[in-house]
Amino acid sequence: MTRPIRRKHFATLLLSTTLAACVPTGPAVDPKAQPASTAPNTNPPPPPIPEGEIASLPEDSERIDVPGFQGATQWLNVSRPLTLEDLRGRVVIVDFWTSCCINCLQTLPTLQKLEDTFRGLPLVVVGVHSPKFDEEADAERLVDIVLDNRIAHPVASDGDMSVWRAWGVSAWPTVAVLDVNGKAIWGSPGEPDFAELASVVRAALREGADKGTLRYQPLDALRPEKETAGVLRYPGKVIGLKNGGMAVADTGHNRVIVLDKEGKIDAIAGTGEPGKTDGAFEAATFNRPQGLAEVREYLYVADTNSHAVRRLSLTSKTVTTVAGTGELGGYLRSSRAVKGTDVALRSPWDLANVDDQLVVALAGSHQIALFQPSDGTLRLYAGNGHEARVDGGLFEASFAQPSGLAFDKDTRRLFVLDSETSSVRAIDIAKESVHTVVGKDLFVFGDVDGDREKARLQHPIGITFGDGAVFVADSYNSKVKRVDPATGATKTLFGGRDDKVLDEPAGIAFIGGDLVVADTNHHRLLRVPNKGTGTPEPITLRGVTAPQ
Repeated sequence: MTRPIRRKHFATLLLSTTLAACVPTGPAVDPKAQPASTAPNTNPPPPPIPEGEIASLPEDSERIDVPGFQGATQWLNVSRPLTLEDLRGRVVIVDFWTSCCINCLQTLPTLQKLEDTFRGLPLVVVGVHSPKFDEEADAERLVDIVLDNRIAHPVASDGDMSVWRAWGVSAWPTVAVLDVNGKAIWGSPGEPDFAELASVVRAALREGADKGTLRYQPLDALRPEKETAGVLRYPGKVIGLKNGGMAVADTGHNRVIVLDKEGKIDAIAGTGEPGKTDGAFEAATFNRPQGLAEVREYLYVADTNSHAVRRLSLTSKTVTTVAGTGELGGYLRSSRAVKGTDVALRSPWDLANVDDQLVVALAGSHQIALFQPSDGTLRLYAGNGHEARVDGGLFEASFAQPSGLAFDKDTRRLFVLDSETSSVRAIDIAKESVHTVVGKDLFVFGDVDGDREKARLQHPIGITFGDGAVFVADSYNSKVKRVDPATGATKTLFGGRDDKVLDEPAGIAFIGGDLVVADTNHHRLLRVPNKGTGTPEPITLRGVTAPQ
């Protein structure tokens, strides 16, 4: 996502970094070398630098001084603010990100893979969270984001955008690499390529080893944030089932929980470990599951970080992957139907049953796909892949991180929640066209009730349809709102940051005249009687514990 700031990128001169051939040399670390510290190293020898491609680094005169992290309003996962001097002797990856941005979220696994690849070596990732939405500057909320995404590296909260401006950053995400002296040797906006970034890190580590300037001791300030979850951990989507029960994506626990109509646990799919393993419920793995939809006898799951759609049989208690290769894909470029498991998807976030076909909201490619359960094929249904709010024909229209779906079978309209434009869109299935119900643009948001022109949402994620209305989990406003699908008139039903009833709800379902809400940061489900006008009541999950 690009922010409209016209400034020269701080690492422009470094974008020409090239890769040299793979250098199959032995370890570049001298185990007898002393680290750059005042005390001798009595620890075991450090691991060797993994072999692989080596980037050609800029000459010393071409390396760029960076301003550090002055202006950060809060630090997480560390006991004190970090300075460039604290990081000296270590290769540093600096990640400018914001939690609403799907490209930023898709960068996190790449950073984790780098940390795992070079574990034991002096590599430090520092996240700088520079917010787009007002709510993202909230200090308490960022703790939940760090915990929810299991981020273990230091994170600086750049609530005032001071660090962003000082570095001259202009896009989310932006990633830079600093050498052991704290100078930028590589930088680029957009999601980084693992192989390219690893080659730069490898080169910087080898350079530091050759000069004897690597500092192997771990940062003494590291302090992981305290876990706050219970039986549920940052639950995502929730849906009602045909048998009167419901299903919830226990997103933070990487599992799906199915309840019967009495509210008792009927089934749990997923061990709790992140992964994409098919098989029996008790052995299968998911990676941040979100959207759910029931089609005939199966329950389908948008397994977001596995970039796949999974099918759950509630009779045989088995999980099968039906779409996605497991790799992060690009944009869908054709409406031709192909085998679902041959297509690399990009962060599927929600699902909807439309005439026993499965509609898939691809948040990462800003598109809508259609999966046909009868033959296992998938095709592009709507969206040109540009991140924007553009109405029109199915393939001319643009979406911006579609994260919620709801279907009105009477009017034959599919409602799409566009999180990044804070808008509710509608696809008229018969006319094959897209129009906006309420919402404006990427940088137009707020918390305002009223008619179509006046109403404002702030990064909503959950949506459902019932009783002739659209109900929205207005996530960053911590509210549930009712939207008239014909006029766009919007009204708050309950919630708000001040009353603490909800904390960033991500899922909502209309079940038997009640609203059921995934109260995400409170790690619970709420039932709100009488179409959301009654008193919210927590739902107690019986017979289930958090996975070990």
